[in-house]
Amino acid sequence: MKFLNVHFFAVSLLLMSSLGLTACFDCQVGAEDDPQPDCNLKATFRHNLCGMGVWGAFVLELENGEVVQPWAADAHLTNFTPGPDQTVWVQIATTERDNRYEGVPTCRALGPYTERIGRAVRILCLAPAN
Repeated sequence: MKFLNVHFFAVSLLLMSSLGLTACFDCQVGAEDDPQPDCNLKATFRHNLCGMGVWGAFVLELENGEVVQPWAADAHLTNFTPGPDQTVWVQIATTERDNRYEGVPTCRALGPYTERIGRAVRILCLAPAN
């Protein structure tokens, strides 16, 4: 019976990934315009060509146009893989840049969002918006 449960779980994950479905990692979201209180800020992942952070060169462009660098994330969120222009609901907190990415190799090209990156943030909650 235990083998069947593990097998069912593995097949379910495979099916979800092949259909392009993603899981809510911290909070639940109803309709696209109805986030739960914890994940109440709409943002879009933007690929910045080069960079470092939780998801490498990905930055978040918030609804107000501010571009932030995801510098840290709660442990249960680090397995999430963003896609370019993917819209999500998040909860963020400003954090200090530390040396956690010091030894990570990255290119030095300036991406389209480099000049706009403001603060570094910690991702506390993350859920797909669409």
